[in-house]
Amino acid sequence: MSRSWRPANGSHKVSARRPAPGPGKAADDAASVQLQLAELEKSCPELAMVVSEFEEELSHTDGFANDASWWRHIEARFGLRCLLLRLEEGLESAAVRFERGSGEPSDESWKKVEIMDRLLKSFEQTTEPRLAKSAQTPRGVQVERRYGLKDSEAELLRLLVIRECARSRVVCRFLGDHCGNLSDGNSPLCSLCRNSRLDVQDFLQEKRQHINEGIVRIQDGGYGESKEPTVSPEAVHALMGKELSTEQRLKLSSTVIDAVLRGDSPPEEPRRSPDAPPAPIPEPADLIPEIPNGAGQDGQEVIATASETAAEDDAELLQQPYRESLDYLNDQFSLLECEIRIAEHRRQSTKEDVGIEEPFLLRSRKVNVFEHEAKRKLALARISHRLKLTKEAGLEVPRLEALHQKTKLDDFEKNVVVMLVGNTLSPKIQATLNVGERRFLANAPLQVRVILETFCRDFKEEVQKRVYFYKSGRLASSGIIRIGAGARSGDLTCHTVHIDRRILDFVVGLDTEINEVVEGSNLYKPSATLQQLVLPEDMKSNILALVDNFE
Repeated sequence: MSRSWRPANGSHKVSARRPAPGPGKAADDAASVQLQLAELEKSCPELAMVVSEFEEELSHTDGFANDASWWRHIEARFGLRCLLLRLEEGLESAAVRFERGSGEPSDESWKKVEIMDRLLKSFEQTTEPRLAKSAQTPRGVQVERRYGLKDSEAELLRLLVIRECARSRVVCRFLGDHCGNLSDGNSPLCSLCRNSRLDVQDFLQEKRQHINEGIVRIQDGGYGESKEPTVSPEAVHALMGKELSTEQRLKLSSTVIDAVLRGDSPPEEPRRSPDAPPAPIPEPADLIPEIPNGAGQDGQEVIATASETAAEDDAELLQQPYRESLDYLNDQFSLLECEIRIAEHRRQSTKEDVGIEEPFLLRSRKVNVFEHEAKRKLALARISHRLKLTKEAGLEVPRLEALHQKTKLDDFEKNVVVMLVGNTLSPKIQATLNVGERRFLANAPLQVRVILETFCRDFKEEVQKRVYFYKSGRLASSGIIRIGAGARSGDLTCHTVHIDRRILDFVVGLDTEINEVVEGSNLYKPSATLQQLVLPEDMKSNILALVDNFE
């Protein structure tokens, strides 16, 4: 029996992108699909019954009406590939059996493979003509082009999306039976999207834009070493054309998908050819911009986006001013928690880069930094907007914000105060801080090093921020914090940092609690006059200023 057939890894080679075919070619491809379906119905009715799941999609020749119709088309393509791969696997198994006469593939098996191969090719050739007829390019295609993905990489991204939203029995069963890791070059999933192991490794490079933006996430499997790529749920919702909640929209802010949703003009960059080197990647700091605590232009854009897409509960939360200081402090703790998680990821990455493996007892779980970066942006936007509403309503600003304004603290100094308050009062912040090497230091005061590592992105920034903990610094000189002794007194970063109890009580609104804690601390009327008091002139002026400004 001399029939020529090609294995799965070589039968569908992706060619370079070609211009969209004309309407005559599109009609021929659609007619070819119907011809192959008729032949399949005649020769293999049981296989035709399985393919009938995609019959409606196979009969379409018009453009894609919306994003959902595009992904139904892509799911049908992967469904036909799944069937073809199963048929080829069965054919290979029969061809390599040792028993003569019992393992040779039958004519029917050959015919099934040949018909399915022709059907798949004809159906895939209808994709470009249907795209050309579409009134609007699907979001998925726009995102692929803006990322500059090669054809093979675009197929890989589509497979990752289909894994999250597949509904057909054929695709779901195939993905369930072949749940191997995509980074393994021998995985049937690589054959399904026609990628080699090198292609997958190139696609999953940490500096690629879709990785930096958190659209494609690499799950490290906790303490394990396996890496499995997934697409973030909010990205899948956006690509499918579904309505996004406030949090989902904010998680996608400053990404390519967000630019597509807003309808920004794409950059004039051609799609990468299969042999082209990776496109230049912007720095991660540029991909996720800072949102100022004040009501800046960036914060207003994020809030405007949130208000348009918010669910009822989210919209109600965003439109409420701060009526209590503890409400504001709770939002600040949410922001602080994200900062601590992101700092833990930086610490882990630094140790991995230099090849240091932590002992098992000190090892902490892998942090999904993109998730916490998104939550950080959401917390910053919420605080900025609610502060603006508080001022517009004429309400009293939260006490921490009042302290920030009266003492003219900058953002870093305010973050230090929030961290010290949280470490003293919030069990959640205490639990978040007690990871890694601090796991066995639950009740220990914070060190300068921990604060610098939390709020500084690199070594240069850590060195620049050390001056905030000098005795001449605003925090220490005004009495807000106190620098304690360290294990190595010569190293500033090993010194402990304590917050003044009066500042702590003022921030949380418990001004009188000190009277319950310290005996005899109630004020009394002295019998001596101020003129009888002998004090240095500068100390007396400081005391008078403190009394005059006491609220």
